Amino acid sequence: MSCITTPSFNIIFKGSTLEPFKPTKRLRQGDPLSPYIFLICLETLLGMHNKVVANGEMKPFKFSRTSPELSHIFYADDLFIFLNASITQLSCIRNILDNFCNASGETINYNKSILFTSRNVPHRHTRMLARNIRVRASNNLDKYLGLPIFSGRVTKHTFHSMVSRVQTKLVGWKANTLSLASRLTLLQSTLSLIPLHAMQIFCLPSSTCQDVDKARRNFLWESSLDHRKLHLIKWEKILTPKHVGGLGIRDLHSLNLALLTKLAWHLYCNQDSLWSKVLISKYSKGTDVLDPYVKGHDSWI
Repeated sequence: MSCITTPSFNIIFKGSTLEPFKPTKRLRQGDPLSPYIFLICLETLLGMHNKVVANGEMKPFKFSRTSPELSHIFYADDLFIFLNASITQLSCIRNILDNFCNASGETINYNKSILFTSRNVPHRHTRMLARNIRVRASNNLDKYLGLPIFSGRVTKHTFHSMVSRVQTKLVGWKANTLSLASRLTLLQSTLSLIPLHAMQIFCLPSSTCQDVDKARRNFLWESSLDHRKLHLIKWEKILTPKHVGGLGIRDLHSLNLALLTKLAWHLYCNQDSLWSKVLISKYSKGTDVLDPYVKGHDSWI
């Protein structure tokens, strides 16, 4: 505990080190020790949760009849809890969180907490559950790790923010002050990488790829809504590799398919992992892993 209760800091001001001082709030935010303290606290919460599950007070959740039981997922300092939509189950979780907060001094940020229920749960029952645990109910999980979490169809609107990020980047760049080589470098190093994270998980709609391609084309040729310029080379030619006469810019649709194929390969080669077991039990139905039985209401991820 001495690492937590006795830290001191020095500030370098105009090249000279000032006298050390001690913070009144112990560890500062961003301190290298902070993540480890959070993990130790979460291990305590995990033990309390596992004890309740082992005693049968709370039943783990199953995504299908043959899927592994899942009661929670910890990722860094985030916690996902899976349980049946009942007052008894929620009261159990609420008691665990209250006991944890009283013992550790931590508090739950209910403004950042969401109760998400299946479409089979009536809205009235969902609102009652939300009031019981003091969180808001929502059918929109917004984003996690920069990617949208949703239970509907992938549409152009789903990735509107990603297209806006590309367009926002272009606003800050003055294409007419850069050479063609500079614009090409920025296009490959920045613009083409913005959708990369989403393309590893989702199959982007064609309209989204077209919007990003349009922004990339206009930036390369210094074209805009107010000042259109002639595109001297066909875009399909630019997307070809350099050794065949192109500029080596990656085609978004082909890159998207390649990344999704890589994800499928990880699924096929790591069938003992938790995420693979859940997906295989829910979608394969005893058939080939790479040839799932997909229904209309299944996840689009």
